[in-house]
Amino acid sequence: MILASCEALVKSFFARRCASAEDAEDLSQEAFYAILAGITRFRGESSAFTWVYAICRNLYSDWARRQARQARLVAALTAEASAVDADAVSPIAKPEPPEELLAGPEGALDALVRELRPSERRLFEDFYRKDMRVREIALALGVPEGTVKYRLHELRAAISARLRFRSRRRTVYKLD
Repeated sequence: MILASCEALVKSFFARRCASAEDAEDLSQEAFYAILAGITRFRGESSAFTWVYAICRNLYSDWARRQARQARLVAALTAEASAVDADAVSPIAKPEPPEELLAGPEGALDALVRELRPSERRLFEDFYRKDMRVREIALALGVPEGTVKYRLHELRAAISARLRFRSRRRTVYKLD
């Protein structure tokens, strides 16, 4: 009953906030799932609409934070890849655009992540894809927050080094 009465609210909430209709639909589906999964925990201390709105707001905040982190990661990796020594790359070599880093399951970033050690891959997944905070990761791993920050720094360095290596291998030389 709550789901049926709140369907329009959920869809309009995400439609107003997301630039793409696909993202709005995906987030709406996640909201419907969260509502169904959490209906037993609804205590009735607020109206059903307030409870549904809070679920939507939290889902959108998490999604927006993940998008921002992913954009920052792509920007950092692209900047580091384009900072390769000028003599190591041909003047006509083209740096890989950010869209290709995230394109589909076979994107360059996904390929780089698959090459990481299991502990590095888990850290990447927790921080960038599951949107866990440093404190949460530290608690899960049983290490200090500073250790997690250092490991993230090392992880970004490893990914950017592999990205630089790949961009060198794809160097295009003009034959005249």
